[in-house]
Amino acid sequence: MNHPLEGASLVAKTLYRILRPLARLLLMHGTSIDEATQILRIAYLDSAENDFQLEDEKKVNKMRVSILTGMSRVEIDRLKTLYEQSGDTEKWIYKNRAGEVVAGWVQDSKYHRDNGKYADLPLLGKEKSFEALVKEKSGGSTHPQVLKELLRAGTVEKLLDGKIRLLSPTYIPHHSNEERMIHGGYLIDKHIRTVIFNLYDKKEEDNKGRFHRFASLKVPKSTAKEFKQWVRERQEKEIIMSQEWLYERSSGGTSVANENGHTHVGVGAFIYDD
Repeated sequence: MNHPLEGASLVAKTLYRILRPLARLLLMHGTSIDEATQILRIAYLDSAENDFQLEDEKKVNKMRVSILTGMSRVEIDRLKTLYEQSGDTEKWIYKNRAGEVVAGWVQDSKYHRDNGKYADLPLLGKEKSFEALVKEKSGGSTHPQVLKELLRAGTVEKLLDGKIRLLSPTYIPHHSNEERMIHGGYLIDKHIRTVIFNLYDKKEEDNKGRFHRFASLKVPKSTAKEFKQWVRERQEKEIIMSQEWLYERSSGGTSVANENGHTHVGVGAFIYDD
């Protein structure tokens, strides 16, 4: 079968590869082409305003945004109003804060037992409690909000004596498609940003780009099953080690915060099978 965009530009073919699996997701959730197009227009607006400032510009003006995107200034005003009313930003922050609490529990020794294992925490208390953990690590969420989310995700359980037990060292929303979509969108965003950085901005990191590797081979299904389990066990440890390494050198650990400011850095891993 020929490529659906046979003869099209390399950019168009790349865009098709990115959008094809997303189209399946959108169709599964009843998102029409008109809705998807509107979201794409908002994304164009967001990128034009925040990714294309000139050196002497604090903010890209409306006329230049119109030239970059091909949208009229009236359309730009309409989309900005729609975007500002969406309220999605707080939802993203909230989901990330649950993960910060789990990371703090795993990495901070004061929330561990003497043998180094994660301590079961009393719900309330000024020190070494779930309430204290959330106050210190979440960046502003309340402990009932975070507990509800972690219970729903299966990351913690509430014991008969009222203490909270950590069941998993990593937070991944399990029980809600909405939560999994938010989490998945976050991961896809980071992955695509890495690809784009390596294409156009790698000179900022000694022309080496950011670490981005891939391993795959056509194998029997039994081997694929074995491989996926092997990768899961290995990468689970690697991700936890990476999180611990970052925490030890962050302002949340014992080291002093970098006086030159902060940036959000991380590493991800995934398995695919198609």
